[in-house]
Amino acid sequence: MKITCIEIQKKDKDRYNIYVDNKFLLGVHEDVIVNMNLYKNKELNSEDIKEINRKENFAKSKNSAIKYISYKMRCEKEIREKLKSLDYNENIIEDTIYYLKKENLLNDDEYVKSFFHDKAIIYHHSMKKIAYDLKSKIIDENIIYKYMNIYEELDRDNILYFINKKIDEYTEKFDDNAYYKMNNFLYKKGFNSSDIKKMINYYKKNKPI
Repeated sequence: MKITCIEIQKKDKDRYNIYVDNKFLLGVHEDVIVNMNLYKNKELNSEDIKEINRKENFAKSKNSAIKYISYKMRCEKEIREKLKSLDYNENIIEDTIYYLKKENLLNDDEYVKSFFHDKAIIYHHSMKKIAYDLKSKIIDENIIYKYMNIYEELDRDNILYFINKKIDEYTEKFDDNAYYKMNNFLYKKGFNSSDIKKMINYYKKNKPI
């Protein structure tokens, strides 16, 4: 078998059509052309064609992953699930994950750091809830606990945020009924009882007149 023509695709200048023995074989990304050293009149065997297909699938998988993470930071599990949904096989997915890590495009440590920051500071989630959400993504628990310890003091700030936001919905004065409702509300949010008690007492002593 011989490559008889390589032409640039009209709609995508990064892709090429390859013809073998004057018949269309497949379209490939320019990376495949370079990596396989493909050129007109080059002889190919069946193993060459298998490798061209494999490298083309790898190029597509890389581009799919890069596009997916361009919108927001993703963890490894999310990328694996996305590629699997696009019907890439396990070997191609493994190669893609390896490539992303090597190029520092996939880093679960940075993902967890950003996740804790955004959820705690922007959305006022408790450390317990954030950790639970991260564990569902099958992320190394050592990474989760590292940033949980770094950001744990924000729990008290967020408890106070909710007290100031919600107290007027319960009563005009902080009586036992309001305390009970607020305590239940914060506990369901994932804050621990000790911090809830401390911050409610702090509010009682420092609340605006």
